[in-house]
Amino acid sequence: MRSTQIGALVTAALIAGASAPARALDVVAEDHWIIVTGSRTERETQAQLASVQKAWPKRVEKTPGYPRVERSDGKTGLNPGFVIVVAGVCPDERAALAVRDALRKTFPGTYVRAVARYLAGPIPHCPNVKPPRAAPPPVAEEGEEITLDGEEPAGATGLRWQLYSIKSECGDGAIVRLLGRRGEVLDERREPAHCVHGDPEDPGSGESRTWSASVQGSYVMLTSMTWAYDTGCSGGFALCPGPDGIREERLEGACNSGGPMPGAEESHCGE
Repeated sequence: MRSTQIGALVTAALIAGASAPARALDVVAEDHWIIVTGSRTERETQAQLASVQKAWPKRVEKTPGYPRVERSDGKTGLNPGFVIVVAGVCPDERAALAVRDALRKTFPGTYVRAVARYLAGPIPHCPNVKPPRAAPPPVAEEGEEITLDGEEPAGATGLRWQLYSIKSECGDGAIVRLLGRRGEVLDERREPAHCVHGDPEDPGSGESRTWSASVQGSYVMLTSMTWAYDTGCSGGFALCPGPDGIREERLEGACNSGGPMPGAEESHCGE
């Protein structure tokens, strides 16, 4: 075959190949990107990355190469035109959301986006979230025995109530703890039993008091029973959960009453 004919065939094949539509790559996975922040410019996002590195919480273990700056262009699942700080990439959505929730305590704007991946292989780098350290139990005073009665949510706040009972020769006492979202103790209310032996011939002497606690919705009812030679009274507090600790609402008391304490069935703490 002449060289001119061979050249014509090659040229025709190249033209035909160039005009054929390119085959789209198949999506092999959907990764979950944990995005801390971002901007429209590389310079601004690099400054944001430096701030993120400085304030990174110890509870979240970094993976090699992260957090880092990425461009959103060309990535299915992200809005184009942004430069973002990526904390990590998780193959599992639940794991990504757990990292997001841990980072939001330091970086409130952190969010997760599902991003298509077209290449096989172990690409994701998912940070590890260390479990919260359990709060140590209260320390018993001499002659006391402390028992954990239970732990319940403080409404839908993510906080939790922890109730302990105190047993002593004097009677029953109570400890109420408000735990934070990481299991740390935000605040504690301790009410041991109190007893004074009085003279039966002296009315009102020898006042003694015991305490009990129970969760009622989002708040704790901490009630006392006080008695002396000639009288018995009930009283106490509604303990309300707050972001920085326990807020108290005093309950109306009653003396020498055989029925429930007035106000015990009323709404408290905004409920």
